[in-house]
Amino acid sequence: MVTLELIYEIPPMLNRVLKVFVLLFFTAQVMGIIYARFSDVKFFCWTPYDQISFYHIEVYLKDHQLTDEEIMSRYGIASKGRENRSIHNVFRLVNTVEKKRKQQNEWQPSIKIYYSVNGKALNTWVYDAE
Repeated sequence: MVTLELIYEIPPMLNRVLKVFVLLFFTAQVMGIIYARFSDVKFFCWTPYDQISFYHIEVYLKDHQLTDEEIMSRYGIASKGRENRSIHNVFRLVNTVEKKRKQQNEWQPSIKIYYSVNGKALNTWVYDAE
């Protein structure tokens, strides 16, 4: 009969440190999943978020409606598109860009995002400059 012997035995102190690290790692994962279940935006989380949103962004700046190219240049996303995660990612992106532009004393635009989540009714999100 063949027996396997350990070539290297883990010191007890290192063994405890490894156990604590593994416990903390998985505790952090469980906490992230629980947090994400009640949050709009899900980053660094294993929680499934099966949501598909179609959106259309309209931006008016000083009575001028921005073109698709201008919206792409301003926000880095298409004016019409599909978001495979939460539609709140698009809202957060627009808010972040406009907050930076507000600090540079630029004109504040009027922004509406029309969106539909999972093929349901069309909703409207309006940017609040304050």
